[in-house]
Amino acid sequence: MAADVLLINPRTSMNIENNEPLNLLSLAAYLRRYGIEPCIHDEIRPRESLEEALQGVRYAGVTANTCTYPRAVEIMRRVKELRPDIITIAGGVHPTTMPEKAIQDGFHIVVAGEGERALVRILEQSIREGIVTGEYISDEEMFRPARDLVDMPFYTETKRRCPHDPNLDFAGWDMRMACFLGSRGCPFSCMFCHNIWRKSRMRFVPVDWVIEEIADLRARYGVRAIWFMDDHIFLNKPRSRELFERIIAERLDIVWASAARADSMDDDLLELAHASGCRRLAIGVESGSDRILKRLVKNSSVEMNYQAIARCHKHGIKTMSAVMIGNPDETLEDIEATKRFLLKSKTDYAALSILTPFPGTALWKECEEQGRIPKDLDFSTFNYLKAPIQVTDHVSPRELEILKRKILIRYYMQPRQLAALAAKFLRNPLSMYHKIVEYF
Repeated sequence: MAADVLLINPRTSMNIENNEPLNLLSLAAYLRRYGIEPCIHDEIRPRESLEEALQGVRYAGVTANTCTYPRAVEIMRRVKELRPDIITIAGGVHPTTMPEKAIQDGFHIVVAGEGERALVRILEQSIREGIVTGEYISDEEMFRPARDLVDMPFYTETKRRCPHDPNLDFAGWDMRMACFLGSRGCPFSCMFCHNIWRKSRMRFVPVDWVIEEIADLRARYGVRAIWFMDDHIFLNKPRSRELFERIIAERLDIVWASAARADSMDDDLLELAHASGCRRLAIGVESGSDRILKRLVKNSSVEMNYQAIARCHKHGIKTMSAVMIGNPDETLEDIEATKRFLLKSKTDYAALSILTPFPGTALWKECEEQGRIPKDLDFSTFNYLKAPIQVTDHVSPRELEILKRKILIRYYMQPRQLAALAAKFLRNPLSMYHKIVEYF
C-alpha cells in the first residue's frame, strides 16, 4: 500500500540504539487519525532499502536530535538523488532550534515545534517549502504508538542486544521489553535542557490508554518490562497513583523503570510504585556540589539527592544517578565532590556525562554570548562523551575526558559493581567490548 509520507529514523551510535522510535510511532498514530497513511524507514532496523521505502511517497520527513542531525542531512541528500520529486522535511528538536540552518542545508520544509498538526497541514495543503510552526497537541491527541510500522520483536529483545546499557538493568535477562512515553512538556528551567525553550504546558496520555498499551504489549509481543521514558514520572502525583493502582488492579505483572526528581520522593508513592513493578528510578543528580547545582538552575541540593536515593532503597527501588562534569565555572574541587557523591550515596548505577551545550538551551545562549561556540561544529560529537564546547575555564576538554574515565573506573571497581560488570561480560563479551571502547 502506497504511503502519503515516509518518516525516517536516522541511525546513531550503539549506546543509544536501545528503544523504538517513539516520536515517529506517535506521529504516525496521529496521522492515521486524519486518514493519512505513513510509513517508517528505521535505519536502526530497516525492513527495506531507502530506495524501496521511497516508492510512491510524496514527502519524506527526517527526525533529528543534535547528535543525529548530520546523518539526517546525509539522508536528505540521498533522497534527493533517488527521487528529486519528493519534498524533504526536517523535524525534531534540532531543526526546531535551528530551522533556518536546516533550510540552508537543503531541506525543503522545516517543522519547528511538535510535528503532528504541522505535518497534517503540510500534507493537506500540499505545502512545498518554508518553515512551518508546529502547534502543541492536547492530552486527547497523544495516541498509542503505531508499533506495527517498525520491527517490534527486534526492539523487545533490546535487553539481550544491549547488555552494556545500565538503563535496562531493571529487567531480567530473559525479559522482553518496550518503551512508552506518557507525558510531554516540563515546568522546570534547568539551563542545560531543551525544555526551557519549549515553554509548553504539561500533557499526559490518559491512564486508560496506558493500561491498554501495556496489556497489548504483553499479549502481542510477550513484553514483561516497560521503560517509561517520561522525564518525571511523579510530576502529576494523582495521575501517578491512579496509574500504579491500575497496574496492580489489572494484574499486569510487569516490572518498570522511569525517571523522577529528587524532591518528589514521597514514601507512600514510592511504596505504591514498587508494588506496581517499579524497580529503578533515574535521578538527575547532575553534581555533588551545591554551588554547581545552583549555577545550573537545578533547584535541588546535594543533601536532597542523598535523601532521594536512600528513600528509594528503603522501598526496594534501585537508583541511577545522572551526573555531569564540565559544568559552567566548575573546578577540580567540584568534580571531586561529584565523585565522592557517587561513592558515598551508594547509588546503584552511575550515568556520567560531559556537559554539552545544545542549541536552544539557556546554556547555549550563554556560551554564544561568551564567544565559546566554534564556527565549525561537528554535531555528531554532541553525544555526552566528549566536550565539543569548553564551558568551564578551570578544566580543559582533554582533562574532562581523562577525569570521566578515572571516575567511572573508580566507581565500577567497587566490589558490588565488579560482580555485575563481570556478569554482563560473560553474557555478551563482544557487545561489552564495543561499549567500553566507545565510552572510554
